[in-house]
Amino acid sequence: METIAVKRKKKGVFNLLGRVILGLFGLFGFMLAAMLILTIIGIIPGMAIMASSLLFIGIAFLDMQEVRCPHCGKKLGVHKKAEDFECKRCKRTTLLDWQ
Repeated sequence: METIAVKRKKKGVFNLLGRVILGLFGLFGFMLAAMLILTIIGIIPGMAIMASSLLFIGIAFLDMQEVRCPHCGKKLGVHKKAEDFECKRCKRTTLLDWQ
């Protein structure tokens, strides 16, 4: 296994603003979906909106950073608390040394 040193990116103002907007958008969609599900006609679209809203809320809370695989060069999203990752292209495991 190979180890790479990765500099941890700090959260910027725009990144934080984007997360807040995404979270509020997901919360609004979730409330809209809950109201739609209460009606008989809106059950199916309400479930679709609720699923996408939960996805938006989940993305807003994730703390990810992009890392390049040293073996094949593919860019991957890695959680900032991860100790290693497996490349989806070459299937090789690489250890991360966060700095």
